[in-house]
Amino acid sequence: MKTLGVAMHRLATDETARRSMINTVRSAPNGEIADLNQTIAAYEAKYKMTSIAAVAALESGELRPTREVEGWMVAIRVREHLVKARSR
Repeated sequence: MKTLGVAMHRLATDETARRSMINTVRSAPNGEIADLNQTIAAYEAKYKMTSIAAVAALESGELRPTREVEGWMVAIRVREHLVKARSR
C-alpha cells in the first residue's frame, strides 16, 4: 500500500498568533457566516447588483469571470454550505 505524504503544520508560537486563535474560538457562533455576509455585501455594493443578479449575469456572459468575481461566487457557495451545515 502506498503511503501518502502529509505535511503537518505546527501552531505559531508567537503571542499574536495565540491571541488570534483564542479570539477566534471565543467569537460568536457562526462568525464565519457573518464575515461572509459582509464580504458578499461589499461585492454587491461594488458591482451595484445583488448576488442573485450577479450569478445570472455571469451565466449569461454579461459579467466576466474575473478573479474578483470568482471570489464573490466562492463566498456565496461557502456561505450556502455553512448555512446548510448549520441547519442539520
